[in-house]
Amino acid sequence: MRYAIQAALPTPFRRNMFRICWIKPGFKMPQDKVTRALNWAWHQRPQRAIENKSGGKMFELPLIVDIGDSNKRRIFLAATHLLAVMAVFLADLPAIFRGAGLALLVPSVVYYWRASPRIRLRCGQDGALEIWRNNRWNNVRLATSSVVLPGCTVLRIAGLDRRRLRNFVILSDSMPSGDWRKLRVWLRWLAL
Repeated sequence: MRYAIQAALPTPFRRNMFRICWIKPGFKMPQDKVTRALNWAWHQRPQRAIENKSGGKMFELPLIVDIGDSNKRRIFLAATHLLAVMAVFLADLPAIFRGAGLALLVPSVVYYWRASPRIRLRCGQDGALEIWRNNRWNNVRLATSSVVLPGCTVLRIAGLDRRRLRNFVILSDSMPSGDWRKLRVWLRWLAL
C-alpha cells in the first residue's frame, strides 16, 4: 500500500507525506485515510512562486541580470584548440596538410577568443523574458529546449525579428553568484 501511494505522488512529496503518516508494509489502511493522505500531499505541492520555506519572497521580480564574459569559457576554448593543434601535429600527414590544418585553426581561435557580448536580461513575473538591445527592452521567446544545469545554463532564444534560435551559454563565473542563483531559480520555476 505504501508503495502504491508513493508511486502516485511526485518525488518531493513522498518523503514529507510518510514523515507524517507512516504506513507500515502489510498494514491495510482504510480508503478514507489514503484519500486524506493524497489530498494532503497534493495541497503541499510547491506552487509556481519564488518563495523561501518561511513563505517570504526570495527576490523581487522583475529580475534584471547582466551577463558578461567567462574565464571558464576562455580556458575551455584554449584547451580545445590546444588539443586540436596537438592532433594536427601527431597525425601522420604531409607537412602541407599540417600547415593547412593549422591555418584553419587560426581563424577559429580569433573568432571564438574574442569577448562574448555583454547581455542584459529582464525576467518577468509571468515568465516573460526581455533582452536589452538598441537602447530598449525587446521581447524574446525562450525555447523549451533551454537547459539549466548546476555549472552551465544554455538559453535558446528566439527574437521577434529572427526565425532561428540564438544560443547563449552562461557559465557560473559570467555574473555574480547571487544573480546566477536567482537566474537559475527563475528559469526553473517560472520560465521553463
